[in-house]
Amino acid sequence: MDDLIDGLIEDTKRRVKKLEKKLYDTVLDHFTGELDIQDKKIKVGGNVKVVESLWKAITRSLEKDLILFAKFVFDSIEEIFNETANQTKDFDPRAVAVSEIVKETVMESAKRSIEAQTDLSVVFSNIKLKSVSLMSKYEGVSLKELRDALKKQIVVEGAIAKYWDRWTKDIYSQYQRAGANEIRKELGLKHAMYEGGVIDSSRAFCEGKNGKVFTEDEIKEWANEDWQGKNDGYVPELDCGGYNCRHRLRWISPELAVQLRPDLKNK
Repeated sequence: MDDLIDGLIEDTKRRVKKLEKKLYDTVLDHFTGELDIQDKKIKVGGNVKVVESLWKAITRSLEKDLILFAKFVFDSIEEIFNETANQTKDFDPRAVAVSEIVKETVMESAKRSIEAQTDLSVVFSNIKLKSVSLMSKYEGVSLKELRDALKKQIVVEGAIAKYWDRWTKDIYSQYQRAGANEIRKELGLKHAMYEGGVIDSSRAFCEGKNGKVFTEDEIKEWANEDWQGKNDGYVPELDCGGYNCRHRLRWISPELAVQLRPDLKNK
C-alpha cells in the first residue's frame, strides 16, 4: 500500500505542474492580447476589466484538463479502496461483499471533495491580487515585469501546488483509512495494527505506535492526546498521526489480534 500511495502522490504532483504551466501560458496569452499598454507601462485603469475577464479565459482553457485531473484522482482513490478491500479479505472473505456495500458512499464523498478542490477560484483570486497590485504602482509595470512576477507566482512558487499541497499528500491516505474504517465497521472488527513504517520525518506519535496492535477503544483515546501536527477536527480512525501522515490502520480479526498481542486474550 505504501508504494501504491507514494506512486500516486508523485504522479499527482507531476500532473499539477503541467496544470501550472498551462495556467501560466493562459494568463500570459490573455494579458498580452488584451492589456492596454501606454509608453511600455501597464496601469490599473481600464485594465481592471481585462484582469476580471481572465477568469473566463482560465476556465475555458483548463476545463478539460481539470476534468481529466479530477478523473485521475477519483480513479486513484478507487484503486486504493479496492486494494484495501483485497487486503481485508485475506483474513475475512466477507470483505468482498461488504466492500461493495460501502464503496458507493466512500466514492461519492471522494467525488465531492475532488470537485471542491479542483475549483481554481482561489488560485485566480491570488493571481488577480498580484496583477492589480503591480498595475497600481504609480509608475505602472512593464509587460516583462508583470510576466516575470506571474511566472514566479504560478510556476516557480507553484500557485496550484501550494493550494493543493497538503490535500494532495493527505487525500489518498485519508480515503484509504475511510474505506478501511467503513469496511471494518460492517465486519464488526475492533482491533487494528498501526502500519506505514518509520521514516526520517515520522512523528514520535507514530514511531511509538508503528507495527503495534490496538483496540478500538485505545484508538479512540488518541483524540485526547496532543502533539505537533495534530489536525483540527482530528478523528483517530481517519487521521492517524495528523497532517501529512503516511500511516494507516489495518483492521484485523480478534483472533489475529490476540496472536500478535497476547495480553488481549482476557480483554
